[in-house]
Amino acid sequence: MAGKKKEKKPKDKRPFKEKLKSFVSKNKVALIILSLIVLLGGGVGLIVTGYLEYNRATREAYVVAGMKAMEDGNFHKAQSLLLKATYLQAPEAYPFLAWLSAKAGNFTKALDYCRETAKYPEIHGAYEVMGYLSLLGYGNAQGAGSALFYFDEAMKSYSEEYLKTHNPLLAMYEKSISLCMNKQDYIRMVDEAQKKGSNIALLYRGDLDFLGEENDLSPKSAAKSWEDAKNNGVLEAQTRLASLLWYGYGKRRDYRTAMRYFEDAAKKHEPAANYSLGLIRLRQGKKTSYAEGMRYLKNAAKMNYGPALTAVGVNAIIKTKDFSKIASAAADIFKQAYDCGDTTGGILYALMMMNGMGIATDQTEALSILYDLKTRGVQSVGAMLKYFTYNNEVDSKRVFNQAIALISDQYLGKYTFAEGAPEAKMYHEQKESGSLSYYISQKDDRDRYTDEFIADLGKNYVEKLDKPEDIEINGEKLLYPEITQILDMYNPTTGAKPFMPQAVMEISATMPKLPPSYDKYEIDFDTIMNNFDDFY
Repeated sequence: MAGKKKEKKPKDKRPFKEKLKSFVSKNKVALIILSLIVLLGGGVGLIVTGYLEYNRATREAYVVAGMKAMEDGNFHKAQSLLLKATYLQAPEAYPFLAWLSAKAGNFTKALDYCRETAKYPEIHGAYEVMGYLSLLGYGNAQGAGSALFYFDEAMKSYSEEYLKTHNPLLAMYEKSISLCMNKQDYIRMVDEAQKKGSNIALLYRGDLDFLGEENDLSPKSAAKSWEDAKNNGVLEAQTRLASLLWYGYGKRRDYRTAMRYFEDAAKKHEPAANYSLGLIRLRQGKKTSYAEGMRYLKNAAKMNYGPALTAVGVNAIIKTKDFSKIASAAADIFKQAYDCGDTTGGILYALMMMNGMGIATDQTEALSILYDLKTRGVQSVGAMLKYFTYNNEVDSKRVFNQAIALISDQYLGKYTFAEGAPEAKMYHEQKESGSLSYYISQKDDRDRYTDEFIADLGKNYVEKLDKPEDIEINGEKLLYPEITQILDMYNPTTGAKPFMPQAVMEISATMPKLPPSYDKYEIDFDTIMNNFDDFY
């Protein structure tokens, strides 16, 4: 059965305006509601957009104000402003807070700010500080391995263009060497820095080999590292090579080349070279050599080289006719020497403090200094404390007087209790028959030199060592034998340093960077850095 055809609706031939009017009339309520929704949505959008823009501008304003405060040198105000910026969700402020806290020595706070920064994957400005903190033992991830990871993360904040002309990773490695708290981390960071082309790491690698800090004594490996460092402009390496040649560690003794190296390094203001050359000249015994030796020692003292400061202080006491007139100055210079790391200066300063010589009497502080030195492994202090403890009639002033006289005589070479560089005692220990030795005594090397040459060396040439029990000071035996060990730097030195954890009071990291959106504010980062160095 056929279906019916569907009837077509008649076409609306009305004009468009009449059609629109009819549609609006029929759907008036719905259109009003729709219009209100659109207006309300648009209004909310504008409000939200306005709020976000205001918040962003406020955040930036606090960050910029913090940077401007640093330009003015007001770092306390800067910290307060940057902290306010973080309350407004400005994560770019956290790296600067970490940087400032690290420089101020507040490492726990610096760690907190570093952790806050780490919550924002796009910000890498605090990773350098985090690496240094990990070496100091802060945070859950510690040690050289963690530091290397953090330094790699820090590199992500540098542009490819910047890295074409700069090597910030090498700078991080080199800075980290002095922050290591254990020998394993120290060796790792020295080796990593050396791989990256660090010249100063070559010097430290030589020290490790020469002193046998990692493996056996290896003066030949040390000489190779020091030679490379010297050729790359590390002045301290020249002094090390000079001393190596002076004593003949691992190679043929060569006094002439050693002197040439010492003199060249001393002219270039290398402290250990000036000190070593000063001792050599003092001991030559010529009319002009004493004055020349003192000139070298004073040069080293001007560079705040601890052993030289002590030498200048001792010489002043020996030369004066009225000790009371220079006691205060002598105490000051021994204190300065101690602050610069010289154990001899520390001992003499403590003895002066015990007796109120040039400084107020303070037995407690004096003993504190001595115990600090004992903790560092200074053997002469242990013997001194034992003498103080087990003798009923202790006269610390007599100890001081004997020490001053004996140290002066040691400078001049009148008494010699040990051959070789003070830091290289291990080369002079008695070896088993047939074992490898890297040192030939001066006596056994005598045949290579003429009598005239030996005479020119003066007291620098020693065939027989003195014994403490044979020494008299002003007709009096030494109060105890180990008083001969108070002078720590008794001979010319290589300058090689064993690993020793340092007391770290601050971290000088690279200043973080701000996002490109801050470029329009034209912040003067050079001024900030100058103010930063002056402030801290």
